[in-house]
Amino acid sequence: MLAGKLRKLVASLPEKPRMVVILHFQEDLDAAEIASVLNMPVSTVRSHLQRALVMLREKAARTLGDLKS
Repeated sequence: MLAGKLRKLVASLPEKPRMVVILHFQEDLDAAEIASVLNMPVSTVRSHLQRALVMLREKAARTLGDLKS
């Protein structure tokens, strides 16, 4: 249930940040490995990851509400 909602939230991200999140959390790649796979600078990978996490937190807060209840 929660896993499905989280998958939908990740799927709602723009393409590049979504790919970075999936490669980092699902495939367990570090920033340098992701940069190599996606042919982009490591700093760009880190920026995409940071922004994606902010977006996911905001979307989760709106969509899922308080996860503790």
